[in-house]
Amino acid sequence: MFSSFFKNHELEEYKKRLNEVTIELENLKANMKSIVDQEVLTLREHEKDLIYKSKMSQMGELISMLAHQWRQPLSAITTVASSMHLLIKIDKFDKDIFTKRLEDVGRYSKELSETIDGFRNFFQTSTRLENIHLSYIIQDVLHIVRPTLEAHNIKVETILVPDLIVNTYVNDMKQVLINIIQNSQDIFILRKIKEPKITIETKMIAKQKCIIIRDNGGGVDKNIVDTIFDPYFSTKYQKHGVGLGLYISKVIVEKNCNGSLDGYNDKDGTTFKICL
Repeated sequence: MFSSFFKNHELEEYKKRLNEVTIELENLKANMKSIVDQEVLTLREHEKDLIYKSKMSQMGELISMLAHQWRQPLSAITTVASSMHLLIKIDKFDKDIFTKRLEDVGRYSKELSETIDGFRNFFQTSTRLENIHLSYIIQDVLHIVRPTLEAHNIKVETILVPDLIVNTYVNDMKQVLINIIQNSQDIFILRKIKEPKITIETKMIAKQKCIIIRDNGGGVDKNIVDTIFDPYFSTKYQKHGVGLGLYISKVIVEKNCNGSLDGYNDKDGTTFKICL
């Protein structure tokens, strides 16, 4: 009888202790989940901050691009104004000529305004997903970067499928494309590549909509090509960058836009493939 009592008592003690341990484990699990959730939130905020800083670090080069964009229309407006002033001065006013020249000024002014809109839109943070043609994103980016590329005699070839529509954060994708294009441009300049060329192609690959960007810059050293997306990795001299561009690009594509970004050497240079 006493033996049965002690056994029952021990069993109750075991059950009580088991309940206590179970409660402790549940509390620990809840605390761990809270800690993990907070760490994930902190990491996401850190990545957002890095993306913003990466975009701001591009500002100097983009201002240079803006100067290239503005130079031609501003020069044209100055020429038109000077010629009109001369005609007035020599008393050869012609209504038709003046009307045509004023139309030219209006067209040049519109071009300047559109350029400013393009740059302002780029620096706005993407807050919502948009349905958009891949070709539209690429054309907007080329409108920004083409003058600088032309200044360095860099040719751009596009092979664009017209009806590839994606649902994505448009300005974030523009940032990725500019990062990759600027990376190629820097390599061309650093290595003094003759006849530098960037090819941008869109296509369907395994039911995914992809952008493929190729250059003929000679590629990345095979010993380090697997680390090009590591944070702070850079194949360029320190003064040319801090090595965040490709890392940030991968974060944007894979974590923000639910896609993939790969980079590898090919025959003449480096290829980057973005698939959404």
